[in-house]
Amino acid sequence: MPTSGGGGHGGFGGGFHGGGFHGGGYRGPRGPRFGGFWFFGPRFYYGGGLLGWFFAPIILLVISLVLIAVILLSLAATIGQKTVDYSESAAEDYALEQYEQAFGGEKGYEDKILLAFFTYEDGLEYRYITMNGDHLTNRVYNMMLGDSRSALSKAMRANISSTSYETTLGRNLSGVVEDLTGSVGAETKIFTCSETTHADGKSYLRNDSGLTVNAEMVNAALADFTAQTGIEMVIVVDEAAEVFGYETPIPGIIALVFLLALVGISIYFIVRNAKAKKNGGNGQNGGSNGSGATFNGNPRTDSDPYGQDNW
Repeated sequence: MPTSGGGGHGGFGGGFHGGGFHGGGYRGPRGPRFGGFWFFGPRFYYGGGLLGWFFAPIILLVISLVLIAVILLSLAATIGQKTVDYSESAAEDYALEQYEQAFGGEKGYEDKILLAFFTYEDGLEYRYITMNGDHLTNRVYNMMLGDSRSALSKAMRANISSTSYETTLGRNLSGVVEDLTGSVGAETKIFTCSETTHADGKSYLRNDSGLTVNAEMVNAALADFTAQTGIEMVIVVDEAAEVFGYETPIPGIIALVFLLALVGISIYFIVRNAKAKKNGGNGQNGGSNGSGATFNGNPRTDSDPYGQDNW
């Protein structure tokens, strides 16, 4: 079964990152620490005593509202901006499917190379991944990796336009293939199998993107690659957004829901503490009134607690 050589990435901001994509997704700001500092457990007192019980929910409410505002501003800033939800595993599945579609049923099934090239709307960023037959030698296989030191990655950096590949992709890809022809063609051993027929079909470019790609130029380079190396190679160009879709800021939405729950909890404790303080004040006022009690309009004395002398 053919195996993936790993994905590569280039063109974004003029830089290159080989060996696949790492990262991605919305990262919201850190929230306040919980679990014993602000709310849960006896440490809720923050400062100690009843004063802590009263002010801690207020502080938590203010922090939560500030974080909600920050997240909302961050989400608002991304309105209209779409980020492709690239996945290395999804890219591998796509490349394997394209490999089977291109070479399934041919002789020398494990002697082929499929290169998938994913375009982006800005004409600058791009990604690529290879699916390589298992009958290629380790040296040839390693040349087709997404690692930045591989022959393929070096060819991508040297040939894919750093300004915009929208109108030059055909020439760019033909340059990539020409460089690979020189690297792979210099090898004395290409295959590990004993099969006599390796290239049972024809190497070609298939363009499924919205870009205009000079297929004649790329196909000529691919034909020479096959003639020099004996390897049949197909290049599939497709749009990254169509293959992977766009990211959804799920972490930011989850953070908002969590913070809104904290706001509700904070308001509940603020109201409860306010009622408790009010009730405590009323009790003290009642005790004060009782100390000056009268009986039949006459003040009570300690010697005559019930005012019986004044009956």
